[in-house]
Parts: sequence; C-alpha cells; structure tokens
Amino acid sequence: MKEKQEGFFSDKELSEKEKEEKAKERKQARTKVDHVERAGTLLTELAKKSPKELAELFEGEVGKHLEAVERVRKAATEAAKKLRKAKAMSEAKQLEVRPELEVALSGPEAGEDEPAEVEALEETVGGDADQEPTEAELAAAEAELAKLPAADEQEQEASAAA
Repeated sequence: MKEKQEGFFSDKELSEKEKEEKAKERKQARTKVDHVERAGTLLTELAKKSPKELAELFEGEVGKHLEAVERVRKAATEAAKKLRKAKAMSEAKQLEVRPELEVALSGPEAGEDEPAEVEALEETVGGDADQEPTEAELAAAEAELAKLPAADEQEQEASAAA
C-alpha cells in the first residue's frame, strides 16, 4: 500500500475567486517565460556577431550594453536556479512513500531530536541548513529522482512475476 507524500503543496480546495487568481498568475508567468524565450533568441543573434562587429555597431557604448546583458544573465541564472528547485519540488510531490520504508521515530516524544543528534546530523549533512544547494547537488538530486520511477517499475514487475 502506498500513500502520497505530503509537503510542499497545499491540497486544500480553492474558492472560485482563488482559482481565477491562480489562473491569472499562471498566465502572467507563462507570458514572462515567453518573453524570456524571445530575449534568448535576440541574444543568440548578438552572440553570432564577432567582437569587431559589435564594437563597430555600438561605437563607444559597448560597456553600457555589456552591463545590460550581464544583468540579464544574472537574473536568468537566478530564475533558472529557482525553476530547477520548483521542478524538483513538483517531482517530489508526485513521489509515493511506502509506509513500510518510513523510519519509526523513537525517543521521549516523536519529532523531537536531542541536541546532540541534531548536531551530529548537521555535521553529516554538511553544517549550514540555510546554505543553497550547489549545481552539482541539484543535478545529483535530479538524477536520483529520475531513478525512482524506474526502480518502482522493476519492483512491480518482480512482484507480478512472483
């Protein structure tokens, strides 16, 4: 028996007004991504030009245009990082947890860790819980998530064959 993992997303019913607002926000976000895609096309066209051509085109304003492109690059990097996290959260929402694999909590009250246990866990994890994951960590997590559906399918095939 499997149960859905709870966590990042609310399962509460939305009112009609909230649904309309959510649909409006979703449409605005999609429009912004469409604009970003068009900007990417424009940047690709600029990137096809040689440095000499760009210097001639911008005649003394190259620095100003470089700063503009750097601001776009920085914003795009931040947006991509957040979208990767959102993708992982969305995929995690779809994961199913098998109750027999859940860890039973022990101790005075379930959910409360002793300070020494917390410190040991922080040392194991790497210390700062507020630290952002690195690109390599995000890639490794995505790879692990990709493996989960395949492992589940193999397990189902094995139990069906038995």
